[in-house]
Amino acid sequence: MIDILILEDTAAERLRYADIIQKRIQVNPSDHPYDMQLALATANPREILNYIQTHAEALF
Repeated sequence: MIDILILEDTAAERLRYADIIQKRIQVNPSDHPYDMQLALATANPREILNYIQTHAEALF
């Protein structure tokens, strides 16, 4: 599974990006489902770093 991480400081844009990605995952025009999920959307870079450190084995 591919985890998608969004780092955006503007809340409205962060929500918009998250919504676009979620809809794209759900509405997949191909015959094969996407193996991805929106794992984190945040304005805090530390949260991204913490996520990567905590999920390092699954990411690489």
